[in-house]
Amino acid sequence: MSEFNDLISCFELPPKLQIGNFSKGMKMQLNVAVGLSHSADLLVLDEITSGLDPIMRVTILKTIKAYVSDNVGTGVILITHNLDDVNQICNRLVVLDHGSKILDKHLSNIDKNNLLEVFEKTIGRSEKHDWNDFKGYHSNSK
Repeated sequence: MSEFNDLISCFELPPKLQIGNFSKGMKMQLNVAVGLSHSADLLVLDEITSGLDPIMRVTILKTIKAYVSDNVGTGVILITHNLDDVNQICNRLVVLDHGSKILDKHLSNIDKNNLLEVFEKTIGRSEKHDWNDFKGYHSNSK
């Protein structure tokens, strides 16, 4: 229970506020505190930084990384669309497409500066757009 309380303090969650009154980010932080306080051998974290401000996002990622470092043999499956989160704490990248594994590489074998490019090539598309593609979404008229 003390690890849970330490995490609640670290995340600056108000202990007397009802969970129903928590913001989305606060609920995500609470989920992390609950998950890490059970000394689990495997954590499955789904979009764990979604809804967090940039400072708390970094705090959560550092907390997860420290947890794994302090608990040898612990594994984390991080489900995310945020490739920066992958760069921050992951050592392996697995990409699934409709339930099939289409990429499984250790990040030491991938140029982390080009992770988006690797992802785009893996899924077979590029997210590069010309601003002219969006001309129907705005108007210059007054």
